Amino acid sequence: MYHAHRARAAFYLVYIREAHPLDGWQTESNRNEGVVFAQHQNLTERQEVAESCAIGLKLTLPTLLDTMDNVADRVFQGWPERLYVLSTEGRVVYQGGKGPYGFLLEELDSFLSAYLTDSDLSASLQK
Repeated sequence: MYHAHRARAAFYLVYIREAHPLDGWQTESNRNEGVVFAQHQNLTERQEVAESCAIGLKLTLPTLLDTMDNVADRVFQGWPERLYVLSTEGRVVYQGGKGPYGFLLEELDSFLSAYLTDSDLSASLQK
């Protein structure tokens, strides 16, 4: 989806607080896969874990960091994961359900394809 639409839309992953920290609610699957991180105590630690995750997951989309007071997490209800599309004016035009069960990439792709087509049509009509 990122590769298909990145010429017409900006994509970002926003790395928020650790969902399953070592010093919090840890999952067996994370332990088995070696995904074991303590909750970040400062922005440097958050950046190091975000970079480790991006490398480990072979992510190619740009990654941003939430602030240590978790503003993006609170405003967008990002924990544990959430998909959003914002208009160029900053309005939320798509809000996915809470992950992992509401993390529906196919639904987002369908929405984004239609939204970008409609946006292209609107832009050409305004010319």
